[in-house]
Amino acid sequence: MRGHRFGRVCVGGAGALLLTMAAAGCSPTTSSTAASAASAPPPATVPAAPSTTTPPSPVPSGIDLTVTGLSVSPASPKVGDAVTFTVTVKNGGSVAVAAGTNFGTGIYLDGAAAPTTWANYNSGLAAGASVTLDTVNSLWPGGTWAATAGAHSAVASVDDQHVLNETSHTGTLLFSVAIVTPPPTATPPTTTPPTTTSPPPPTAKGNATFFSATSPWNTPLPANTTWHDKPALRAQDWWVNYQSYSNPVYISKTSDPVVTVNATGSWGWPTAALRVHVPAGAGASAGTDQSIVIIDGTTAYDFWIFQRTGTNTATAGAYGKSDIVTGTGWGTLSPWLGAGIRAAGSSGLGGEIYGSELTTGINHALAIAAPGGFFCSDAGPAGYAAPAIYNDGSCEGVRVGIPVGVAMPSGLSPQGQNLWKALQTYGAYNVDTAGGGTVILNADPNSVPNADLSAMWGDLHVIGQYVRVVN
Repeated sequence: MRGHRFGRVCVGGAGALLLTMAAAGCSPTTSSTAASAASAPPPATVPAAPSTTTPPSPVPSGIDLTVTGLSVSPASPKVGDAVTFTVTVKNGGSVAVAAGTNFGTGIYLDGAAAPTTWANYNSGLAAGASVTLDTVNSLWPGGTWAATAGAHSAVASVDDQHVLNETSHTGTLLFSVAIVTPPPTATPPTTTPPTTTSPPPPTAKGNATFFSATSPWNTPLPANTTWHDKPALRAQDWWVNYQSYSNPVYISKTSDPVVTVNATGSWGWPTAALRVHVPAGAGASAGTDQSIVIIDGTTAYDFWIFQRTGTNTATAGAYGKSDIVTGTGWGTLSPWLGAGIRAAGSSGLGGEIYGSELTTGINHALAIAAPGGFFCSDAGPAGYAAPAIYNDGSCEGVRVGIPVGVAMPSGLSPQGQNLWKALQTYGAYNVDTAGGGTVILNADPNSVPNADLSAMWGDLHVIGQYVRVVN
């Protein structure tokens, strides 16, 4: 790796940890300095060196990011621990990284070619300043790593995706982390937990209400809701993602094959081999997101870049999960966990048009994706509004709808009328960023009849003229 500086953790006398900033290995140590001196030959006579003053190192021009610290938590992980990596990055150059410019720091374990996890940052970094990030709480974090037995090396590489035009892309530290296998513990006697009865999962077709009754998805707009107009919102085209970039929903049965999904840690969840019942033939949506929702029992798994690699194996680039009976379908800030892979941290089920809802009635809030930066003047200083836990550009979490008392325009199809009623009763949450000048809804391609979407296609732009933003 050209131009990168490396650091190695070495063990010194009495077990002290020494950080060396050289590519060479650790020097031998001894606990008896006096004994070493007694057996050493007399030193040769060396002429005194002339007195010199070392000039200060010049500050590199431009941006120069360097990794100056790397640590793990817990400090002495055991097998199975969820390990968080914390990295400190310094801009040693003469030019600041502008706010809004995202750069990532990848954590590469054991010489892997791809990062195991990562941390991102986009709040700006002045010349000479440092910032400390970790792989759980940073912008779009890569999550924790599930510790395995043995010695491991971790390399942190700043701006490993080469977003910035640095004068000198340097700054990598190398650590050795010992993973200690805990001693065996006595196995407590097995007890059978009491049997509980949960509501049955929804059927593959028809209507369904997902998540708890108190979930924001299932909570009507308050009677005292106040609104403000956003002319740019009325100027947008409205669209429904149905095949490409949708969230196809599959409801598995216990008789379906058990598939091991090797999922990369993300949204606060660790990298894991998840064993999930997946119906034969289930596949992700078309488009680069390749998203899919699989309901196994009462757990809804959201996968991103989901790819089947065999009858009983699959991979995923990111994931989140939520309980469809007791969960809210939204992520949590503490601990920071995503319910799904939507940019707001919400489940792909949340707000999606499902089953026969367009003809029988939609009894939940809808989910929309809006152009980048669209709702940022409405989201507040955090860049997102609750119940969202993250912002990736369109300032997620902002709620919109149609004010009560506004008369429904004539001429809407039955499907369009039900969409209107949902927006007037429950509203919609912005959960993701859409390209172009389009506001996008989602419909499940596995359960929503194409005829229902076709029937209301001409209604979308009409309905969009009445949508306002919740104060």
